Order: sequence, then structure tokens, then C-alpha cells
Amino acid sequence: MEDTWLWRDLPVLDKVVQLLEEAPGEMLLGQKVVDRSEMDPEDVARAIWALNRDYIVLGMQLFEEGGIDGQCIDGVTAEARRAVGQWPTPESLAAKLAEAFAEAADHEEDPRQKSKLREVAGVFGDTGREVVTEVLARVILRQTGIG
Repeated sequence: MEDTWLWRDLPVLDKVVQLLEEAPGEMLLGQKVVDRSEMDPEDVARAIWALNRDYIVLGMQLFEEGGIDGQCIDGVTAEARRAVGQWPTPESLAAKLAEAFAEAADHEEDPRQKSKLREVAGVFGDTGREVVTEVLARVILRQTGIG
């Protein structure tokens, strides 16, 4: 079975999320996704069907003959927003924190402070990543009211 996530599904999902953000409340037709993605219409149609339910909320089919032209996309799920990086995941937050501490260390002149910042960056980036990710997951769940 061919893996379609990276070359087809994720790029289409990214365009869908972008288009919905650019024009909230407007009808999003599949053809607009084709135009924005510059991908083959058949590939976009297959991606939209594959992403249906878990990532994309499909609306009514506007034209009788079907196809990508008449497919209305009503929205996306929270999982879709996480997949394209719009919403944080514990892993993405840990990576961003590691990057921020490493950058702060690069700009710090005090050797002791620089060392401490690098140590914290290491915890977020490598050595303590599992623990940090678990803690961040709990924080995200609590903030969203899920946990």
C-alpha cells in the first residue's frame, strides 16, 4: 500500500485549513483547493475523501455529477489543525521551547547563565523530552477542558 500522507493528503489538508482561515464562513469548494494547491484534481479529490471524518467535514455535494468541483467543505477537525501545525501538540511545544532556550543561550553573554539556558534547552530537546511532552500534554488537556 502506498503512503499518501506526505505527498498528497497533508498538503491538501494544509491548503484546506489555510483557505478556511482566510475566508471564515464562506463556502469552500474543492476546486478552490485544487487551484491553490496546484495539484492534480483527481489527487485532491482522493485526498479530500481520505481526510473525510477524521480531518475534514464535508458538506453537501452541489452538483449532480459529483466530482471535486461541486464538493463543499464545511470545516476541519481539531486533529486537522494539529496535523498542519496550527494548534500545538505536546511534541511541537517541547520543540519550540527547546529552540527558544537554545536561541536565548546563543545571545547570553554571562557564561553561567548561558550554561543554564543550554541545559534547559537540552531537557526540552533531548534528555527529558518524554517527561516534558507528558507534562505539556496534561497542560494542554487541562486548558482545553478535556483533562
